[in-house]
Amino acid sequence: MCNPVENRDRLLREIEDLRVRITELERSRTKIQEAERQLENELAVRTALAELSRSLIASAPLDDICLIVLTHAKNLTESLYGFVGYIEPSTGYLISPTLTRDIWEKKCGSLDKTVVFREFSGLWGWVLNSRKPLSTNNPWSDPRSTGTPEGHIPIRRFLSVPAMSGDKLVGQIALANAERDYTKDDLEVVERLARLYALAVQREQDAQELLTAKEEAEQASRAKSEFLSRMSHELRTPLNAVLGFAQLLETDPVEPLTASQQESVQHILRSGYHLLDLINRVLDLSQIESGRLLIEVEPVPLSQVLDETMEVIAPLAERYGVTVNLRVEQYRTVVMKANRTRLKQVFINLASNAVQYNKPGGTVTITCEKSAPHAIRINLCDTGPGIPPDRWESIFDPFTRLNEKESVVDGPGIGLTISKRLIELMGGTIGLQSAPGQGSCFHVVLPIADEYYETGDIVSKTIPASERSTPVYLRTILYFEDNPEQLALVASLLSRRPQVKLLSSPQAKLGIELARAHRPDMILLDLSLPDMNGLDLVRSLRAYPETREIPVVALSTNTLPEEIRRAKEAGFQDYLTKPINVNEFLDYIDRMLIAEPDRSIWRAP
Repeated sequence: MCNPVENRDRLLREIEDLRVRITELERSRTKIQEAERQLENELAVRTALAELSRSLIASAPLDDICLIVLTHAKNLTESLYGFVGYIEPSTGYLISPTLTRDIWEKKCGSLDKTVVFREFSGLWGWVLNSRKPLSTNNPWSDPRSTGTPEGHIPIRRFLSVPAMSGDKLVGQIALANAERDYTKDDLEVVERLARLYALAVQREQDAQELLTAKEEAEQASRAKSEFLSRMSHELRTPLNAVLGFAQLLETDPVEPLTASQQESVQHILRSGYHLLDLINRVLDLSQIESGRLLIEVEPVPLSQVLDETMEVIAPLAERYGVTVNLRVEQYRTVVMKANRTRLKQVFINLASNAVQYNKPGGTVTITCEKSAPHAIRINLCDTGPGIPPDRWESIFDPFTRLNEKESVVDGPGIGLTISKRLIELMGGTIGLQSAPGQGSCFHVVLPIADEYYETGDIVSKTIPASERSTPVYLRTILYFEDNPEQLALVASLLSRRPQVKLLSSPQAKLGIELARAHRPDMILLDLSLPDMNGLDLVRSLRAYPETREIPVVALSTNTLPEEIRRAKEAGFQDYLTKPINVNEFLDYIDRMLIAEPDRSIWRAP
């Protein structure tokens, strides 16, 4: 038989073991419940962060993001009240679009639900001033508290975290009156929200700063363009008279100049054209740097551009005693993707530099080679003094000239800068290889056009003097011009064309009546008249049946591409620029009025 005492002891041990196991199970269950709670909290936090991240990716408005942050912060900490705000960079004020009337009934610089805090005080102000988080379950006893203003709800518990972007304060999250005490976990959760919220605020501020900078840059660009346009007009107007009358003196068949007078006129012309070139280059550089120069790429035959460059550069080469060799025979049929006018400008600039910076008896050689399957490389090599390797990059910087003190070559030092940027706008590249004493070799690489096109350019036709002397057709030109010097210059030029009669008007309204009464064959129009804008004037001329079909040609000092485009769109037949080149102007009149009297075949030169 079993001993009763032993049975009792055994049962007691078993009961004790059961109690231990039950206690362990209770502890395990508590741990599991705590883990589950932590997982649920973490899931809630990550859900909140995920929604906030989606709002950031979608570029939601900052006020909406503030509301999202506040909603999740209150839910995660079981808070009844709170606000989320951001610092306005320009003033340093705290802007809160989430502070509702149930927190503060009294006015506080509010607009709808947005409140502007200009001064930081109390617990929330301490957080902003110290840039440190704060959590307290006894705010009334905290020495940093300054109480609550009249009409504000009582604060029983308080938690706030600054939103920091690096070392920069960008906002704040503040919560109050949780149903329980705030914990370290609550503080950590709000700090995680604050880090993501700071990204949203910084993104918004960066976007605003970028927009402001863009607007300021555009305004500055417009102001600069307006200034350059006006300065161009102010400089070109007297320069037109200087160059125009100097050309008239130089070519006057009735009272020819003496040799010394001719030499003096040549000095005037050289200085005037140098000033004109400087004006043109500065305007070009300004347009390129502002991004307002539009380049239309088209198929351009290589041979035509190089041949035209040779024609322009030949007199300069002869004057400097330099031989220019064009060796591109096997590439003459190549057609490039470029802008013909701008590419010719680049080649003339490179070739003129190669000539002027060469040595007497030196050479300039132009060659071509395939750079890639669909690109052509044009080389312009000279036998000049060369350029040190450490200057290769800076030579393309604005207003840079080599050996400036010793150089006798005129120029502002921006030709290479303009050339480089023009080539890049056409999708090409420009570079340099050189060594002191061994000359320099500039190269331009441009894409080859996929198709070859026959060019339909109209070749300028110069009328021989023998044909000009016989007044076969009597033509009339009406010139709108309020500047007496400009009018006198054009009148002097047209006096060499007895076939042409000149009418003039210094005012738009008077000129319109003259045009309706006389119906001239051509109207020359200065765009800067005192009583009407030139674009409005040409539209007015198009409105009358008597003047609707008369070709109107702009004669202006404004050479900005957008102004020329606007003029063409307004109805101008053509756009001539001042200062006037005497021969080119007379050739234009010959083509338009004398060589081709039938208006139905009028074409721009």
